[in-house]
Amino acid sequence: MFNFLYLFLVPLGGRQDNSTSGKFMYSKVVMLDSVDNGVWYDRAKTWVARNYRSANAVIQYDDKEVGKIIVKGYWKELASDVELWHTLILEFKNNKYRYIFTDFVKTSFVSGIGKMEESIDGSMMF
Repeated sequence: MFNFLYLFLVPLGGRQDNSTSGKFMYSKVVMLDSVDNGVWYDRAKTWVARNYRSANAVIQYDDKEVGKIIVKGYWKELASDVELWHTLILEFKNNKYRYIFTDFVKTSFVSGIGKMEESIDGSMMF
């Protein structure tokens, strides 16, 4: 189950933390160069547009003044019918940004059964 998750998140760096909510969370704070936070914010929105089918469909919260973008979307494993749904939170402040990946749910389509969902904490959902 976690192999699919690690394929996406291990190259990003950061830490895993489930101590407060019991959910798998992956986050990191990154120091930015002297470029204005607004420029980094715009670059992040461009990244979302390029890495999800429709930025308008996945961006749930977007406030440049606050410096925060919340994305709810999924990645599809190309070799199977598995989707990894997640929430991505991007925050920009004081020449730093933080990304948080959380709320992971693995969805697979099983012949004869239909759609099965499994949260990364291990609970099954139908």
